[in-house]
Amino acid sequence: MIDVSELNLPRFSDSCILSEGLKIGELDDMSEDEVIEVSPCTSERGNIMAEIDFSGGKDKLFLDSEVFCFLLESYKRHFAKSKCEHGIGFGRVLWKGRKIHVYENGKFKIHQAHDREDAIRSLNSMIRLIFSGLMCRNCGRPAVDCALGKCSSCISETSYEVARFQDYFNGPILKDGFDSLTHVLHSALELAEEGEWEEAKFSLRMERSVRDAIEQGMNFSLETEGQKGLKIGTMLIGLGRESFRLLKCLDVMNTVLHGEGNEKLLETLNNLTKSFWGSEIYLINILANGDLENDFKPSETLKVLDRLKKSIRDENMSEYDDIVINTSEIEDIIKTVCFWNNEVN
Repeated sequence: MIDVSELNLPRFSDSCILSEGLKIGELDDMSEDEVIEVSPCTSERGNIMAEIDFSGGKDKLFLDSEVFCFLLESYKRHFAKSKCEHGIGFGRVLWKGRKIHVYENGKFKIHQAHDREDAIRSLNSMIRLIFSGLMCRNCGRPAVDCALGKCSSCISETSYEVARFQDYFNGPILKDGFDSLTHVLHSALELAEEGEWEEAKFSLRMERSVRDAIEQGMNFSLETEGQKGLKIGTMLIGLGRESFRLLKCLDVMNTVLHGEGNEKLLETLNNLTKSFWGSEIYLINILANGDLENDFKPSETLKVLDRLKKSIRDENMSEYDDIVINTSEIEDIIKTVCFWNNEVN
């Protein structure tokens, strides 16, 4: 199993969200456009409500609501209450005694803060927690996509900097997250190689392990110092999210094909499954060790996946629409591996 104790981070352009970050100053120092209102709480005497708007009146999204809701769901055991509505771009949490409302356009409402300083601390913590979902002004995609190389305009050059976990006071959190993710990926690969991937209980266990890894990435991002630390946390969250997406796609595809009793397509999918999980392990190996010394060829997996998609379309059955959608999702995941393979080479 891969022992991840450091990462090879690409150098991102200065205009990328991973380089710029989001600097939050004191409420008193923010512009009038950013701080809409600071007022006493009507429900709790002595506390205040602060409303902050980072949209600047622009139509562009501040936050990717799908990623945001995914992050809140992954971190929900830390909240007393939480709710996220992807469709309308809104989420709210009760966290450490503060009610925090977040809107995809960049508006935040902090309720039950003790004072202005407490409000800004709560805002700062929330921003760090959901940083992976913030939209990059450079490429228009969430930070988590930038971290995985899905925004070509954000990778400024092909050189890399090494980030060693031991250099961070909370490095063990990061190590635990990567250990959790790599361990369950290896278990998935072993099951796929043995032809036993469809075991439902493992799918549930894998989901928990991947969520745990993402949670650790969020914990690290919350506590780390400096922008480089946020890049590392975002990388772990991104890798976990890709594994989660892959898991859900395979579940849907297996369910539909079993329901239709299409043994031919099931056999093709089962043969591909080990390549899918192998690709995720391969990607982590590249980022952790720069290691390309194995027989895995992500481009070949894309070719076989394309043939599977063609076979599904040839069936010309409406029941297979979900499979076509999910093969496109998997294609996007494998293309991420192809990017890193070419970059490191």
